[in-house]
Amino acid sequence: MSHSDQNLDYGLRKGDPDRFAVRIEFCRDPEGSGLDAEDLLSWGRLQIWAGGRNLCQHHVDGVPFAEVTWSLLPVLEWLARDWDAIFHEQKLPAADPGGWAGPAMLRLNAPARFERRGAWDDEAAGRTDAWARRHSLMFHRHGGLFPDVWIRRFGSLAEVSWTDLVPAGAPAGFQFSNGSGGLALPLDDVAHPLGSLLEDSVAAMRRALPGSVRLDALARSIGGLRIPDRRPRRVGILAGLGSSPEDWQRRWEDLVERLQARLPGQADLVRSLFHPVSGPDLYVGGECAGALMFASVAPDLNEQDALDLASLMIDQAGEEGSDGLADFVRPAPLNRSLPPWDEGYQLASEWMEAIGWAPEAGFVDVEADLVRFGVVVRDIRLVNREIGGVSIARGPAPPRVAVNLAHPRNAYASGRRFTLAHELCHLLFDRDQAIGLQIASGPWAPADLERRANAFAAAVLMPDALIDRVAGRLGLQFDSVTRADVYRLCEVMQVSPSAALAHLQNRGWITETQRESLLAEHERARLMEE
Repeated sequence: MSHSDQNLDYGLRKGDPDRFAVRIEFCRDPEGSGLDAEDLLSWGRLQIWAGGRNLCQHHVDGVPFAEVTWSLLPVLEWLARDWDAIFHEQKLPAADPGGWAGPAMLRLNAPARFERRGAWDDEAAGRTDAWARRHSLMFHRHGGLFPDVWIRRFGSLAEVSWTDLVPAGAPAGFQFSNGSGGLALPLDDVAHPLGSLLEDSVAAMRRALPGSVRLDALARSIGGLRIPDRRPRRVGILAGLGSSPEDWQRRWEDLVERLQARLPGQADLVRSLFHPVSGPDLYVGGECAGALMFASVAPDLNEQDALDLASLMIDQAGEEGSDGLADFVRPAPLNRSLPPWDEGYQLASEWMEAIGWAPEAGFVDVEADLVRFGVVVRDIRLVNREIGGVSIARGPAPPRVAVNLAHPRNAYASGRRFTLAHELCHLLFDRDQAIGLQIASGPWAPADLERRANAFAAAVLMPDALIDRVAGRLGLQFDSVTRADVYRLCEVMQVSPSAALAHLQNRGWITETQRESLLAEHERARLMEE
């Protein structure tokens, strides 16, 4: 069969465009030469839909186009090869800077980030490049003018994000139409359309080009996506312990073995939390609570710390009692139309109203509130100093908050109270209705969730009504507030000066200039005392 005869008059659409969908239509290459038989056969038009947006929509000098056209086989090979990473790897190659993965990676993948004292950081650059190749459509365009679309795991969801990056080689006046953005969807909404697309399109190509070694290899790879034996690898990727994909499964299986050795009488519970043996065939879902916990910690977490965090989950599952916060829990997915701090303030107001707090009560005793609602508060000491606290709420057992005494903030009573208020936000608003909550708060947890919880904590500990009442009682005038005034305010509310100053500025009680001046005074005084 000649190249000119290899033409698939075939198209299909998978998924719901209002959520996620992919449409391809194979057609004849107008040039008809310069490609391998398989690439020529896969020449076609592509549309990717997310949240009702056609991410392939673009224009050239104002002329709109609804699809991109190029050889699609490299895209299909990427999806099959990196499937497990696409649907299970959450952590970016550096601590999470916040935002959707696509725009975040544009910020991370910058030359200045890899300059280290005049030398190039090959290791960091390599990790970033490898992560991008596992998750970005544009890295598999092979000359096509494809949109910059990224897919990764995000907790129990799939995140689809995009930027308006113009691919190299595009003509002048070329621009994609959707700007930058993203959305998080149930895993089924993304995995099943893509899995079905792979199976059906490659089957059609093999019928048109029987005996192709390349297509046969791709078909075998696609067939392996539904094999149950892939679950241990997928769970390992989801947890993300280790510096490379080769480490993930090994380190996860080592952790489970150590847990089983430490807790021989709880083997079934360990297995259910850390090594599920059933579930969807294309991905590991939220039933693997243990792996979701470790998706929020540093890849190089110390082995003992990993064991201690895992033991927290085991202990919480066996805790006697009930969840006293259950009536107040309202899962609140991040509202990307609001800055995280604004949303955090709103959620704090909702909580304070729900429990009937009044400024006459004085300072907010957040630890007493947690205990009152049945939350078990424990201290731990990890080697890792970046994890401030840990929240676990799963099943009918009482939720648990662990305060890491190794974190510098938690060495002070005011800092400990901030950590507890931060974790309270997670317990109230960051639970998944099906799997609960398990998160270690630190730089590898989703940054926007952390920023929202920080704002919540500040607003709970320093509500406007309390600031107004205390300031009135002390006779403070915020337009001329002094460092001594701030210290008096902090003493009553039992918060740190740095936290108070940041919050007072954010809420409009003082200006940025006042905050900077007062903070500088505070730092000078602190250094003199030392």
